Amino acid sequence: MLLIAPAFRFLHRRWDELSPAERDEWARTGVRRVQNEWVDAEIGYGLVAERAAFDPADLARQWRTPLLIFHGLADDVVPAADSLAFLDGTPYRDVELRLFKSGDHRLTAFRGEMAAEACRFFERLALG
Repeated sequence: MLLIAPAFRFLHRRWDELSPAERDEWARTGVRRVQNEWVDAEIGYGLVAERAAFDPADLARQWRTPLLIFHGLADDVVPAADSLAFLDGTPYRDVELRLFKSGDHRLTAFRGEMAAEACRFFERLALG
């Protein structure tokens, strides 16, 4: 698997940012609109109501799939610390993390390097 700037804590962070009134409104209406420069979507309340079942630390502990993560340290949308926490929290050994110091959330400046790294990663897995 390959992930680019994964939002492991999206549900938890989104919930923590809300005031009690905003949380009540979301529960009452059943949806909350999320907008930024990349997405404009409504998120159903059921997703955050079940967030305890999707603990990022549990995901890391239970992870058993070869994984390559790319993340930018200049990402102002999803903190690179989330990817570092995942890497630190998983006992599974075949997880690689590539950090780009000047990389933003989209990492478009590094697409060639990421493509080459992804090919190397999947080739290594295919060759066993």
